Amino acid sequence: MFLRAAKFVVAMVWVLSSALGADEPNMRIRLKDGSFANGSIVANTNADQIAWLADGFVQPFEFDAGAIRTISRGTESKPAADGAIEKSQEQLIELAGGSVVVGKLAKFDDDWLTVQSQSLGTVQLDRRRVVAIVDAGYEGQIVYTGPVDDERWQRLSAAEDWEFEGGALVATKPGAAIVGNVELPNKSQINLVLSWRGVPDFVMSFGTLATNQVSKIEEVPSAARLEVWDKQLALVREVDGGADIAMLSVLSDSNPRVELSIYLDQDLGTVLVCDSHGRPLETLQVPANKPAARPSVHLASHGPTLTIERFEVRAWDGVASTILSSEDSFVLDDQGEAIEGAITGFDADSAELLILSNSGIASRLPISRLRRGDVQAVASATAPAAPNKDDLPPAVVQPPTLGVQAASPSELSTGSLAGQEATDSSQPRAGPVADRFATAQPGADANGLARPWIELVLMDRTRLFGNWSAANAKRLQFEAQGLSETIQFSAESIRGIIGSSDRTLFNAPTDQLSGTLKLDDSQLAGYLEDVADSEHGTGLNWHPLGSIKASLISETASGAIVYRKPLPKVNMQTTTVTANVLQNGLLRPLRLLGNAPPPGAEITFGGKAANPQSTASGAREVMFRTGDAVDAVVEKIDETGMSFRSTQTTTTFVTHDLIQHVWLNPVRGAGTTTPEKLKRLMTVPRSMKQDPPTHLFIAVTGDYLRGRLVRLDGEMLTVEIRLELTEIPTSHISQIVWLHDRDWSDERAEPDAADTAKPAAATQPFQVHAIAMNDRGLTFEPQRFNDGALHGVSQLLGECSVPVKQLSQLLFGKDIGDQIRMFREDPWTLSLAQYPRVYTDEGGAAGAASGVASPLVGKPAPDFLLKSLDGQSFRLSKQRDRVVVLDFWASWCGPCIQTMPLVEKVVEELGSDKFHLVAVNIQETPARAQSAVDRLNMAATVLLDSDGQTAAVYAANAIPQTVIIDRAGTVTHVFVGGGPKFVEQFRAALESLP
Repeated sequence: MFLRAAKFVVAMVWVLSSALGADEPNMRIRLKDGSFANGSIVANTNADQIAWLADGFVQPFEFDAGAIRTISRGTESKPAADGAIEKSQEQLIELAGGSVVVGKLAKFDDDWLTVQSQSLGTVQLDRRRVVAIVDAGYEGQIVYTGPVDDERWQRLSAAEDWEFEGGALVATKPGAAIVGNVELPNKSQINLVLSWRGVPDFVMSFGTLATNQVSKIEEVPSAARLEVWDKQLALVREVDGGADIAMLSVLSDSNPRVELSIYLDQDLGTVLVCDSHGRPLETLQVPANKPAARPSVHLASHGPTLTIERFEVRAWDGVASTILSSEDSFVLDDQGEAIEGAITGFDADSAELLILSNSGIASRLPISRLRRGDVQAVASATAPAAPNKDDLPPAVVQPPTLGVQAASPSELSTGSLAGQEATDSSQPRAGPVADRFATAQPGADANGLARPWIELVLMDRTRLFGNWSAANAKRLQFEAQGLSETIQFSAESIRGIIGSSDRTLFNAPTDQLSGTLKLDDSQLAGYLEDVADSEHGTGLNWHPLGSIKASLISETASGAIVYRKPLPKVNMQTTTVTANVLQNGLLRPLRLLGNAPPPGAEITFGGKAANPQSTASGAREVMFRTGDAVDAVVEKIDETGMSFRSTQTTTTFVTHDLIQHVWLNPVRGAGTTTPEKLKRLMTVPRSMKQDPPTHLFIAVTGDYLRGRLVRLDGEMLTVEIRLELTEIPTSHISQIVWLHDRDWSDERAEPDAADTAKPAAATQPFQVHAIAMNDRGLTFEPQRFNDGALHGVSQLLGECSVPVKQLSQLLFGKDIGDQIRMFREDPWTLSLAQYPRVYTDEGGAAGAASGVASPLVGKPAPDFLLKSLDGQSFRLSKQRDRVVVLDFWASWCGPCIQTMPLVEKVVEELGSDKFHLVAVNIQETPARAQSAVDRLNMAATVLLDSDGQTAAVYAANAIPQTVIIDRAGTVTHVFVGGGPKFVEQFRAALESLP
């Protein structure tokens, strides 16, 4: 009984199945081991192998059909039809087993139904399997579609708890509650897309009253609720003391999206939920003593965040609910009138369906007037039952994020990431993919194993069960149950593919270390496969578990391979120095020096083994900006760079731009460092913007000192502190950090200099950064992978060889420097001090915004005498021929630099014969002021307020400050700061003066 209802609802739910968020990839494959990747399907010649060209790879993979969980397309586009069949003339032909074929019915006899399909051409359906014919053009009227920024949604918690962002409604904090008056009809179809970050936790009630504004959404009377119970999505209907509960699916913070279609009949107390592929998940039917239809929905988010990406309400005729109460066949016309009977045939000449009622009366119905009709069963039908809910694929389990240990074989058996060396070998299969366990499915492969069935979903809403076949003449092929022959179609016509629910295990060869490759929006469990020099490309040939072949990573790709969980950050006095660093607002330890490599390590570079026992006496770590670290003795540092010696490399000299930090002595104590102190340590006054400190010196006692390293020679360091040279014994310094990174650009450079200083990504070489289990790193250009080791050349250290079994991670790409800095969590980035607080249009008083709130307004302007940049004297009291505009500024003040050209432009437009612009520079050297003037190409008179006394008289405590003085010497306006409306108000002020 439920099956018959579900079949009709499936035909209706396709409206939702084609709606995904705009940020979804074009196509995405999800595997049963939790892997996923963006890309596209391409033709291949192997049956039961789906060729997938993943983004970031050179060749397509060939995934065993038994390894696939789903393939989905993130677009609503529909391929252009080859024929001229109108949608309103098409039918959905439902088959036993859940298949649906969309097209125009052309012929109906005792053996076959012939259908003209836009995607498949002419296809013949087994008459014994056909159970119903449905009008493909019928869709319920849209009542509401959103969410949009309208008045339909009322916040039940604080207003700032909810935000409308690009057509989505976002809960920004736990406890956010909202009610939507979406005008649910008594019988409604709700198409819903929810997403979240973090652990999902929400309650959504359908069929509520907007006037019911309570704190607990669970207590609001409703027709049905969706609730999260321990990361499982539950459907609840509770009314008149009766209740029913059904578990729909498992939710995940790593797969943060759910797409559902809900059919709700508030009169009969029935709710049916289908997934994004149109498959029924669960149904509940709890009649109420006194049915009540309510038009609203309530939502409460208890997790970190929740987004309603789509909420569509359509009127529904409730046909599925009617079927629930009866096993009898019927035919429904376009006016909603039902005939108790079934379709027995089709007259193609008159385009009429032949109908036989249960009482034996024959009649005809034009096919254009059909909404839905059962097809008379054939006594000899052998069609199998439709797959039940337990046969559907389980929820997608994605791999863990970077740095998480790969799963164990026992975890894999329950759907976790396949990232380990499994040893099971039951029912081995030919080829590199082994250990497949499959239940009996249609057909068998060459080894006698059951062929894995899949569900094929096309853009025109056709859905078929069967086996993937070899491609023919660049057309994909599929052997579908209930069709007379193998069908052909294009990759563009695929809406999605759903794999079977079989537990299928794929393992790496026992001599290969498995890991997880993370590439943009993809993660693939697998292993590196040998590749020779002649074909190396990037040298990284990745073989996903579940694929029969590997593919080279593209030179434009950027990502990482995770083999093992990073070691904990430990504090070891002899080999490790810790410093408290501010990260995400928390004080946490950061390991700056790795432990010794494990016994037997064979990581080599520069032609020498990385053996810590052979390091020269007194050696400490040198970390380069490439992420490479060596044990070395620093011999000398001067203005050209650093000289050092190490048994681990033949390199003995590097320039300053290549050095990240060096360790000279072990730490003997730890200073008391608070987050506030560290923040101040990395904050630079704006007056030092053009000449910030270049080094940080960490004493053996844990104290810090900022300055510039002039030289290190023997037992003494020479350091420049505030323009004075100071000598410090080398034995007093534990670490020297080069402060390369800043969160601002050098304004003295040409506009494009910052971009040209860093080579374009296209010109950068493809590199890897191999991170050993001791957190030591090595950066080089890979050339080949063989015998379990990756070989290449380092521009800094020479030839390299890295066994992957010694690695925890392998970063790769042309942006390797940025990746290394993110991985190392380097805290030493300089920041400029915040601007002084100023009045703006948004934050200040109305008078301040209009320039008339200052105590100076209406009073005589204080007189002053200053020198200009060209050495001329300027006295304010002698300037009576024009209105004077004083603009107080400094070169380190970003708003000043932005505002001054705007002020000068207004003055020029209104006439320099009426207004005299005077830019007063505060407490800067003439050279620095002149540099800024030249850069801005200013023509204004520039005065030097070297001691800041004039600025003090005019109360210029926050700059930019613009003062207007009329011809009588009276202050008329004082503007502090810029603000979005400053130019408009400044112009109006000048125009108001006589």
